[in-house]
Amino acid sequence: MTALSNELGAVSEGYFGEVYLIIHRDTQWVYANNLEATPPESLPDFGWSLAVSGRQVAVGAPLTGLVYLYSVAADGSSQLQAELPVSGMRYGFGSALAMNQHWLAAGDSRDTVAGNVERGSVYLYPLQAGGWPVQ
Repeated sequence: MTALSNELGAVSEGYFGEVYLIIHRDTQWVYANNLEATPPESLPDFGWSLAVSGRQVAVGAPLTGLVYLYSVAADGSSQLQAELPVSGMRYGFGSALAMNQHWLAAGDSRDTVAGNVERGSVYLYPLQAGGWPVQ
């Protein structure tokens, strides 16, 4: 899985609990840092899905039903900003991600809709500069 913005990229192998960050410097992409589940064996699906916008990274772990939101500094260091969903884990949540500077969309492939089992849903979270307001 790979996700890129003009200045930041995230790459994962999907089932190893690790995401590699790359940053754009001058005319090339260079390795910057790793994002890891803690401990890695606790979230083997960490990195199943990825989204990047500017210097923000979203990492999905749908088997555990979580999405992790990170901010990444110019030097490649990262800080966990939020963990979704706020109300608790949901198996399938985070199976697909998309993000721009205003919104994070998180797919839940296993969600039941109107009594229809495993139809799936998309949850939208508004984003603001300097933080991740989660509603």
